[in-house]
This record gives sequence, structure tokens and C-alpha cells, in this order.
Amino acid sequence: MIKLYKPDETDFLHNGIGILSDAVHEATVQEDLNGVYVLSFKYPLFSPHGLDIKGQSLIQVPTPDGDQLFRVANPSASMGILSVFCYHVFYDLIDNFIEDTNIVGKTGIGALTQLKGALQYPSKFDFFSDIGKLNNARLVRMNPIEAMLDTGKDNSFLNRWGGELKRDNFNVSILEKRGRDRGVVIQHKKDLLGYEASVDWQSPITKIMPIGFDGLLLPEKYVISANVDKYINPKIKTVAFENVKAAIGEYADDEDAIPLEDAYELLRQKARAMFELDRVDQPLASYKVSFQELSQTEEYKNFAVLQSVYMGDTVTVQHDEDGIYIQAKVISYKYDPVKERYIDITLGNFKDSFTSKTNKIDKIQDDVLNITTDINVGLSEADKRLNELKDGLDTTNGNLNTTNSNLNNTNGKVNDLETGLDTANGRIDGVINDMSQLGSNLLEQAREDATDLINSGFGSYVRVYPDRILIMDTNNEMTAKKVWQWNVNGLGYSSTGVNGPYGVAITKDGSIVADFITTGKLNTGMIRTGFNEYGNNIVMMPEGLQSLVNGIKRMELNNLGQLMIYDADGSKIGSMGYQFRVTDDSKGVTMNIEPNRFLSFSVLDPSTQLYSPHFEVVDTATTYGFKGIFAWRDMWINKNRLILSDTSAGKMGNFLQELVYPDNTKRLAMISDTGIDFVIRENNSNTAWAGMNKYQFYTYKTLFANNGIVLKAGGTFLSGGMRIDPANNTLTISNEGTTRFLYKDGDYTYLLLEMNSWNKITSRVTLDMDKNRIINAYISSTLSNDNAPQPASFARMAAPKPVEKEMYASMNSSEVFTHIGNDATVDGKVRIDLPIFFQNETDAYHVFISKYGRGDIWVSERTEQYFIVESENDIEFSYEIKIVKQEPVMETFALRSTTKRKSSIFDRKYRHNVIEEDDFEVNTNEGGIKQYEN
Repeated sequence: MIKLYKPDETDFLHNGIGILSDAVHEATVQEDLNGVYVLSFKYPLFSPHGLDIKGQSLIQVPTPDGDQLFRVANPSASMGILSVFCYHVFYDLIDNFIEDTNIVGKTGIGALTQLKGALQYPSKFDFFSDIGKLNNARLVRMNPIEAMLDTGKDNSFLNRWGGELKRDNFNVSILEKRGRDRGVVIQHKKDLLGYEASVDWQSPITKIMPIGFDGLLLPEKYVISANVDKYINPKIKTVAFENVKAAIGEYADDEDAIPLEDAYELLRQKARAMFELDRVDQPLASYKVSFQELSQTEEYKNFAVLQSVYMGDTVTVQHDEDGIYIQAKVISYKYDPVKERYIDITLGNFKDSFTSKTNKIDKIQDDVLNITTDINVGLSEADKRLNELKDGLDTTNGNLNTTNSNLNNTNGKVNDLETGLDTANGRIDGVINDMSQLGSNLLEQAREDATDLINSGFGSYVRVYPDRILIMDTNNEMTAKKVWQWNVNGLGYSSTGVNGPYGVAITKDGSIVADFITTGKLNTGMIRTGFNEYGNNIVMMPEGLQSLVNGIKRMELNNLGQLMIYDADGSKIGSMGYQFRVTDDSKGVTMNIEPNRFLSFSVLDPSTQLYSPHFEVVDTATTYGFKGIFAWRDMWINKNRLILSDTSAGKMGNFLQELVYPDNTKRLAMISDTGIDFVIRENNSNTAWAGMNKYQFYTYKTLFANNGIVLKAGGTFLSGGMRIDPANNTLTISNEGTTRFLYKDGDYTYLLLEMNSWNKITSRVTLDMDKNRIINAYISSTLSNDNAPQPASFARMAAPKPVEKEMYASMNSSEVFTHIGNDATVDGKVRIDLPIFFQNETDAYHVFISKYGRGDIWVSERTEQYFIVESENDIEFSYEIKIVKQEPVMETFALRSTTKRKSSIFDRKYRHNVIEEDDFEVNTNEGGIKQYEN
């Protein structure tokens, strides 16, 4: 089925946006070996999910290699039909970028690992290669697709390491050889529908002059192909093998040099491998074959496993009438994902039918060559084939007696046959030698998301035999492709049917295919070498893979995905790898140390050849005198925060950050939800002497402000602030508006003195001159109050004004006090403080509001100090505050009588506090506010 997913989907074990209907037509998946991998189809625009198919959407379709993801690149609609063209999701890599990386002396997996690490941003793709050849490449300013596949660039992976590309969703593998020979034969009048052939007879090489390091040549100079006589003339070419160095002359003591005779033999082996494995002695040929895959026919449906073909596989094409009998590799195909069958297959250069069929000797030799080929594909398969071949040879040797007796009367053919068998046995010995020298190939990396895959693996079939158990994707082992098999020799999985190959396996002799090692990629050649050279120094234990030195465990890779490190006495130093958090069971990767150990990130100092620590976690006081985390180089926290909060709070409460302001300046900010303290440590105690919170900035020590204090944003000390002039020791306090002096007594705050113009000071309380004089003042204008009784000595002052009432009138009048102002709500709310002369009188005052805009507005709270205004939306408004104070009822019995002076809202009762010098307490600490725990 064909499924549609959103562009950023990461879980493909469900149906995504939905399944496209059977209306999909003209669907074609095309893949070229090391080339394009694309999907195209047409779909009615108004069929299910047709309108959901948009650029960058992901579409999952069946392919010969299972379900694959393709990204929509160019959907176009015409006359109700949507034409969709997609690239394999592998091409997402083209958006990434490599700035500069230099790969030196690395194998295929090493090169791809470095390439991934050099990407400009992290990638979800995993890379793998089983190519063991060491090579170099400098990659500068290119995308990873170019770096891997662009054969026009000398330093691309394919040019330096070679190999065949396999794309499996987000897994990218470049392998020595991708496919295998499954014995598939395409025959005329059976399944061959048509073919086109093209053969380049100028391409073969039949005589190689191998050249080692520093011009090393073989004594015989050339290695000659067995097919040299198939051509009119020998086809000669030199081939350089710079990594073959002989220990002679100035290179006698080089670590990578080998004895001269060994170097000669290695040159011969490499040249022979070009004939036997790379088949350079055969012409380049291309065959475009159209055929009916028998695995998809009714007649052969029960034998699908015998007729399935995959990219890179070797197949045989036979057309007796035209004399065509070829073996070639699948290098391109077109596949119908709806019908799940090939449209056509293109076969590339491999082998034309040069082999003579005159006797059985050549057939045996060909079988041996096939075994040699399989060694390069994978030793695990070669082991199996070798055992089968040995069994076959035993049978062959047993049959030779009969053959010899039958051939006694022929023209000496027995002698020829025996000679041929000796040659075949010699080749087998060579194969065994090659196996011991080459070691195992690198195996593909472990599959991720194993749990999800297993949990979603429903709909399988189990077949139990007396000697084996099969779990398959169909109910017939001849048609099944995905197969688990378990028998007395082991457990294995094949994605290509019961005949294998089994790429995931555990065998009874203790061999484990690397796919089971989920901690990473292992070079099996290196592990084999380690066992051979060091015996039991590397051992597989129930706890995991262990490295022993002198019988003492130094490293262990356990079954939880953790690498444990041990001291020379076997005591644990630390570990790294999988970990889960006890508090919330979350999982991650950690580096851990045991108590009294240290963890260091260090860089080699070339002058001393010692590693210099740059960042350390130290849990021992013997190193620096105390424990802690130490950074010995500058730490760059680009555009991020240094967060100091307790993680259990669930938020960032305290942190340091660089902030960018509207004028594009960048400043360091200390940011806190609750406040910041400035603390001095003395006598092992922490005392805060200054700090700030959301209401105030405070200090308990002398505050030095040599250039004054400015209290108005963007102003100067003259527009609102204070400053001392050191020259004449003069303190200046200045303000553009009103300046008030207040006094707080208990719950009440009193206005004492007010300066609200350049020529007027208003005193709200008695001004006690303490027997001193006021000079150069106009007393009449300075000390006048119509409501206040005056001393008789001030003759020029106005007399008190009496209040006259009608006789028998009830004195029940009142006074109304008013204040007007304006403000605006922010986030739907604002607090307005009462004028100082209204505060602490009453909360039964009235507030009248005039709004300047749309939306409701109201007073939500009144107190004796302030009131709060709320609104549906932010709005400007003016307000009028009115306080009504009732007078006491006064009765009088005279026709005319002067009442006592009216009570006023400004009336206060004053008490005078006399503070003596001895009342001051001397605090030696000058007031710390908090003692912090250490």
C-alpha cells in the first residue's frame, strides 16, 4: 500500500495522513546503482487524500528492498489529475553542508563517520560501510551527496574508496558489493520478454604490472589473467598499490613495512583479485532486459524465493536462438509499487560467456572462483560456502574413482582431470589463506528502534518442523521473503527468503553477526586480530565484552550499552553510555566517575606529549586542594543562558544571559524571578550587603556614587537626583517637579514639607525654628492662614473669619475634597495611589472615570492608600476622586453666635519625638540582611 505522511513525520509505524487509494496509476520507482532513486505517479486530485499531497510531504511505497520513503518534490495538477515526482528521502542530505574536513588514513566506515560529524547541522541519517581499504580525502564546501557520489570530483567517496550505494530510508550504506548471485536464470520462451545488448571490447585488462610503494616491482613483473588467450593481443596496464611497502633500504625499520617476499606475494594477490573479484579481464557490457519475474506469476508463485532479484544481484540471461548466455549485475531497474513487480531491469558489466564447457575441471575452477568472490562480499557467507564446497569435493573425490575407471579407455583425460583437481585443491588452500589474512568484513550497523519494530510485527506465520522453526511473512516458505529460522545450529534472519543470506544471526559456535551489537559499529577484522594476538585479553562474558590486561579487567562493554572503565587493580573508575534517571525514569547518555576520581576533557601538548586538561570534574581534594568543576579555557555560551536554578522548580528562575537592546548594544544581564543579592564571604559566613528585588534596590553598606544619583530615566541629576560637589563639599538635591518630605509614623505617612515651584516652599506642619529668627522674609505673605488663629503680636495678619449660622438652624453641612488625574491600563489593569493628603482618611471615597476609547472600564478595589482600575482592553482614561467629610451637628441658642473653627480633613494630631545622641545603636556589621548556608 502507498501511505502519505506529513513532511516532519518521524514515526512510520502507522498510516500517517492516510492510505492512497487504488486510483494511483503510472507509478514507477526507478533506482540506478550509485545513481538516482526516484518515484513518480499520477493520482486523481479528489481521490482520498489527493488534496493533502503537497510539496515536501513524505510518501511510503513498496520497493524491491521493502517499504521506502520518498519526498514529494514537484506535485502538479492538471484536469483533475495530480502528477507527482518524488526523490528518495536520502536526498534530504543535499540540504546539509560540509565546510571543511580532512579524512586521513581511514576505512570506509571511518570516512563516513567523519563526514557525518562534519555536517553543518546534525543529521538523522546513519552511515555504514564494510570497505576496509584505507584512504584520504579533503572535503571542502560541498554537500554530503556530492562528497559521497560525485564521480566528477577526484576526492569523492566513490572515487577514493569505491563501493556500491544502498539506501534504506534513513540508513545509508556504501558496500564492497551490494548484491549476490541467487542463481536466477532468465530464459527465452520462459520469462525473457526482450533485451538490448552493448559490449565494449576495448575495456578489458588481461596483463597487470603491479607497482608497490617506491616503485617496487615483481621479479616476473607481470600477473597474467587466465583469459589472456581469449583476446587477439594481451591488454596490459600498470596498477599502483602504494600501501604495499617492503622492509628494504631506508624503509627497513618502518612499522608499516613487511618482508620483501611477503610484499611480492601481496602484490600478486592484489593483481589476481582484480581478475577474479573485479573481473577487469572481461569486457564492459550492458544489457537492458525486459522479463516477467516468475515469482509474480501464478505458475511459479510457490517458488518465489528461487526467482527473486535485487539491486546488485548477478543474474543469468539465456537466449539460445541468438547464442546469448550472459551473467551480469543488476545496475538499474524500474518497479511498479502498486502491482509490486519489475517493469524492466538493466544488467551491467560482469561477465560474458567466455568459459569453455569442454570438461568438468573448468566447472570446478569456476566454483572456486565464485567462493573467492564471496570472500570479498562477507566471510560469514564464505565460511558457509566453503564448508559446502569441501563437502562437495569429498563427494567429487569419491566419484573420481568411478570417473577414473570410466576414463581409462579415453585419450589420457584421466591425467588431465587429476591435474585439474590438484589445481582446484590448491585454489581452495589459497582461499583458506586469504580468509585467515583478510579477517571478517565490517558488518552493518545495528538497527535502531528495535522495540518499535518488534511491537509492530503482527501478521506473521509460524511453521514448526521437527528440526527447525520458521517465522515468515507468508504462509509458504517458498514465497516468504522475511524469514526467521531457528535450528540446532543457531538463530538467523533473512530478508530475501529461506535460502538467505542470514544477515542477522547467532550460531552455535559462538559467532554473532554485528547487527546484534546495539552499542555501535565493530570492525570484525580487528576483533579477530585481537583474539589471535592476545588470547583471552578480549573475551565475551555474560556481563558483556571485556578487555583484560594481565588477567585483570580494564574495560567492559555491558549489555545495557555502557562502557565501564577499571583501574590497574580492577577497581572501577567510571563509565559512559546508557543511563536512566531515577526520579522520572527518563533515559539518556552519561559519563560517570566513582568517588575520589576525576573526569577530564584534555588536549595533547605537543611540546611535552602530555594531555593538558581544559575542563575537569574533580571529586578528590588531592589535585587542587578542593573538589569542584574546573574550566581552564574560555567558555563560550553563544546566545544561550547560564541557568542557576534548581531543576526541580520546573522553570528558569535565575540565570545569566547576554541581551540585545533596541540600540543594538549587547549587555550582560543577571536575571532572577525573585531577586539578586551581592554577598561578601567572611569567616566562613555569607552576608548579603546589597541587592534588588522586583520592588526595590537596596544596600546595607555605604553606597559610593561619585557622579551623583539620577532618579529619572534619561534625565540628569538636576532634573531629578542628587549630587555632591567635592570641590566645596556641597550636596545638591534637584527636581523639575514637586519635591516632598514625608514622615512615617506607624501605619500613617505624613507630608511635612513640599517644594512645588522655584519660589515657594509649603510646610504642612509646625515649623519650629528653635528660637532662631526668620530674616529677609515678608511675614504677611509668608505666615498667613485665614483659618488659623494668630498670635496678637502679628498685627498685620488678618483676623479669624467666623462662620455665621441662623438661629435654631441644624448645622449638618459637609466638606467635599476633590483630586483629578489621568492614567492608562496595561494588560487590562492599573494601580493608582491616592494623593498623600487623601491617604489613610477613608476607603468610602468616590471615583469617577472618563474613558478615551472603546471597551468597558471599572474600579475593582478601593483602599485607604490606593484604588485599582480594570478594563476589557488597554485604554487611557481620566479620573476624579471625591471625599465627603460630614461636620458634627452644632446647636446654638443665641441670635448670632460664632462657632468654633471648622474641622478639616487636614487636621492632624502631632506628637514630637526627641531623639538623643545616645539613642543611636552602633552596629559593627552595618546591617547584613541574611546569613546564607555554606
